[in-house]
Amino acid sequence: MITSAPTQVGLQILLQPYSNRLGEVACAVVGTLYPAYASFKAIEYMRVHGDTDEASRWLMYWAIFGMWNVAENILSKIGIVRWMPYYSPLKLAFLLWLQLPRFGGAYRLTSQFVRPFLHLYYPYIDQAVAWVCESFWVPEVAYIFDALQDVLIKVPGIEWFLRMPDGSFPPPSAPRSRIR
Repeated sequence: MITSAPTQVGLQILLQPYSNRLGEVACAVVGTLYPAYASFKAIEYMRVHGDTDEASRWLMYWAIFGMWNVAENILSKIGIVRWMPYYSPLKLAFLLWLQLPRFGGAYRLTSQFVRPFLHLYYPYIDQAVAWVCESFWVPEVAYIFDALQDVLIKVPGIEWFLRMPDGSFPPPSAPRSRIR
């Protein structure tokens, strides 16, 4: 039984039919902003102490979160999400279930469903990814990327994003003489 007045008011606001935007904001904060901050802290902790448990927990969360976003995107394109009553509060509860160590939702989904599926199909997935990379990385595409990079390097501020970790720019993708 929820007895705290602020908790009751918050739930009443969140569960109102017109509060969809509020629910979306809550899901964005709980589903993205906090996990990004917690992931950063986990990586820093791992660097200092060598303990990978927290970083692994957040990596599992991000994997499930990514799959959820793909599914949600598809369902929203065909109109299902918009017709689901209380979608935002249910999504918020799901995100909390994934994150909170008390429930271990991301770990449970990863260990019981995602890991077995990927272990079964990872050779086929790797083949498909390799085929896509080989099929679409033709010299013409490489030339377009190189031309775009040549333009963006000259834009102040954007050139920083194009630099490699050592500060240099990446080499051209394909010899331009091969383009006809």
